[in-house]
Amino acid sequence: ITQSIYVDSTETVHTYSFPPNSAQKMEQVQILDTDAALEPLLQMAKESSKNNDTNRTLVMKALSDATIFCGFDQIKATLELQDDHVLGKTLDLFSFGLYSDYTTAEPGTFLSLSDAQVLKLRQLTVLSLVQKACFQASPVISYTSLAQALGINSQMDMVEEILVACIYSGMVGGQLCQQSQSFSLSSTMPFKSRDVPPSQTKDLLDRLKGFRDQLEGTMEQMVGATNSVQSQKQSHEAFWKQHETTGSQKPSAMDRFPGFRSREHASARASNKRSRGGLASLDVARF
Repeated sequence: ITQSIYVDSTETVHTYSFPPNSAQKMEQVQILDTDAALEPLLQMAKESSKNNDTNRTLVMKALSDATIFCGFDQIKATLELQDDHVLGKTLDLFSFGLYSDYTTAEPGTFLSLSDAQVLKLRQLTVLSLVQKACFQASPVISYTSLAQALGINSQMDMVEEILVACIYSGMVGGQLCQQSQSFSLSSTMPFKSRDVPPSQTKDLLDRLKGFRDQLEGTMEQMVGATNSVQSQKQSHEAFWKQHETTGSQKPSAMDRFPGFRSREHASARASNKRSRGGLASLDVARF
């Protein structure tokens, strides 16, 4: 199963291919992401003593799990962490934050992350850029913008490694092109979604309401078109039923459309007049 392709500077096509059982593995990753891997942590959080050491252990475990990319807000709520607590801030960072938020923050704002946790945060940052590109109807993201957001500068090979990691984790789908230095989003494979920060909740609700209004307007148009077709169908059936009941011959197009007969009759009369006029002129010429 080929998930992504790219073309290097020599115009050689390279493909990233999953192993034969990759589809099953991707399905398992998606299941673990939403249920299997997160549920035990939530259960442990409910039963924990809520002390700082226990909370820290649970948070670090969630951040290190390679199959968990969402649900950090659920862990925060279950552990009853405050927004200004370092653990709460770190969970918010993985819920809707970016890698740049981590690198530009004051020391002590967030937990110190391991290399694996930094990779996950960068993957989540890629996901945020993908969502933004979709909102802006721009299906192509340049390596330059990705490198800047990921704090990689000009190391494009590392950008590709992170993109491939996102693809293999089932977060996004698309094509990598070294020649154009860009990542094209897939139009057939859906991507994961991140948590919504409280500051963007109202804007998201407004978008959803606008989408709902658009759907309702489309539905009204479809209902009107359906009613119109149904009315024409009933009129057509009634017309033929009337002729079948009276036993008359099958009506012609002129019978069904009287206006058509009138135009035909007027045209025929005009043609006859022209013909007679032509004959009269011919007779005069002969004499």
